[in-house]
Parts: sequence; structure tokens; C-alpha cells
Amino acid sequence: MCSSKSGSVYEWDTEIRSCDSDQTRQISLSSILKFQQEIGERHLIEINMDYDKMLDELGLIFVFTRINTIIHRRPNIDEKIHMTTWCKKLKGIQYYRCYRFEAENGELLIDSIGAVATVDAKTHKLVRPQNVQAFNNFDYNDVIETTCQMPTKLSTTENFDFAADRTVMYSDTDYNGHLNNCVYANFISDYMPGGMKDKIITGFNINFQGEALPSETINIRIKSFENKAFFTGLLKRGKCFQSVCFYENLK
Repeated sequence: MCSSKSGSVYEWDTEIRSCDSDQTRQISLSSILKFQQEIGERHLIEINMDYDKMLDELGLIFVFTRINTIIHRRPNIDEKIHMTTWCKKLKGIQYYRCYRFEAENGELLIDSIGAVATVDAKTHKLVRPQNVQAFNNFDYNDVIETTCQMPTKLSTTENFDFAADRTVMYSDTDYNGHLNNCVYANFISDYMPGGMKDKIITGFNINFQGEALPSETINIRIKSFENKAFFTGLLKRGKCFQSVCFYENLK
């Protein structure tokens, strides 16, 4: 594995391991988000904004509010890939970070954009990035084109069907103490209407609406319509997440 950076862009060469895949022998949906998380954190380390500095010195954490992903082709086990990430822009109180997966020959595999907010680690209240001096020299790149649209707010669809009551376990959580963002993609795979078999996943959009803590139960409901699968998750104290997955049926 190797990495390089050029101004606002960070690049990383890696490969898909067997543990990153699902039954299709391709990268799983949750592993797509794991790879994005990894390259994003590597980029932050390069610009001296690693987790320890964010939390211990600034008392802040980054949290995703939305992620939109377009899948042109999911890479296979042992396939070498080239990843790129860059921060597209700051809009209001959110950063927009882009991710790209490419094959060795330059084939575009996946484009993704995540909306990221800055939160006070103690109060969990939103913090305006403009008010954090350490962020003033952060580089943005709005020049690189992407095939992915900006993540948008999903509208609630009525008449969802019950799928499962999912308890948040210790292994689901991360260093922020709540359900890790990558696990939400597992919900898509695990509770896909009709199952994942014979479906080619072409994209997904996740809205993170409220953090889920260990031992809490998420009531997951689903609905499908015209090659789209909708998911919503509710906690006793309010909304948890909403997502939509796009797919094509194998012929």
C-alpha cells in the first residue's frame, strides 16, 4: 500500500481483502464506507487534524450527516484499487468530502460524497467550522468533477413494513461511543426487500438522523418501489436513520 498527497487531494493505493467482501465476492456496502473512513482519516492525519488533536486539543469530533454513493462496479476480492479523497467545499455548517474508487487501469468504480458536521464532544452541539481557528487553512477543491450528486435529505415514505428490531451491540460501536456509520450500510444488505440475491447495487443514500447508543433498539422498517429499496430506523426517543438503495435485477 502506498499513499500520496497533492494540495487538497489525498491518494491511496490498496486492495480488496476477502474480509472486505460479501457473498458476491465483491466489496460489501459497509466496506465501501470503511474504506472511505480510512482514507478520510489518513488525509486528516496528513494535515495535522487527526482524531487525537480534534478530541484532546479542540474538544471536537466530526460526524457524518448524509452520504450518497454511486456504484459503477463493485471491485472484487484481491483487486487492487486506487482511492482519492478531497474536501469539495464548506456550505453552512457542513463540509462535503468526496471519495473515488478506481481500478488499476483507471476504470471508475465508485464515486461518493459525504456531508460532515463538527460537533462539541461533550455537549454534542453543532459547532460552526468558521469559528474554529484551526480550520482556517483547510484546503478545498471544487474543480474535480464527480459522477455523484450531493447527498440530499430523504423524504419519509408512508406505509413501511416491519423488518426487525435491531439491538445495538458493543461491536457495532466506534470510538465515539455510538453506532458506527458503516453499520448502517449493513442494514441495507441485511434487510433488503426480497434479499440481495440477483440484485446489482448501483448506489445508496443514507441520512444519519440521530445517534444510536449501545443496548438501544432500532425499529427498522422497509419498502420497495421500482428498483428502489427504502429503509427507516426509529429509536424510542426519535429518528435514527433513513436510507434508499438503488439496484438493477440480474437478467
